[in-house]
Amino acid sequence: MMTKEIIIHIAKRLGIAVILIGIISALWYVSYDPHKHCIGDEHRHTDGGLGLFVMLYMFSIAALIIVSIETLIFYFTKRYQKGHANLLMILFVAVLIGLVML
Repeated sequence: MMTKEIIIHIAKRLGIAVILIGIISALWYVSYDPHKHCIGDEHRHTDGGLGLFVMLYMFSIAALIIVSIETLIFYFTKRYQKGHANLLMILFVAVLIGLVML
C-alpha cells in the first residue's frame, strides 16, 4: 500500500517536470527565429539551441532545489519513505544532468 503511494508521489513530480519542460520547449520552438538578425543575403544566425539548453538546465536546477526543500520538509514531519523517494529522484536527476553535461 505504501509502495503504491510512493510511486504515485514520484510520478506526479516527474509528470509536472515533463509537462513544464514540454511547455518551455514548445515556447522556444514557436518563438525562436534563427534568421532574425539576417540582413539581405548576409546570414547572421543566432545559437538558439544553446539558449534552449541553458533554459532547460536552469529549470532542472530549480526543480532539484524545490524537491530538496520538499525532502527536508518530509524529514522534519517524519514521513521518511517519501523523503527517501525524493532523495533517490534527486540522485537520478543529478546523475542524468551530469551525463548530459559531458
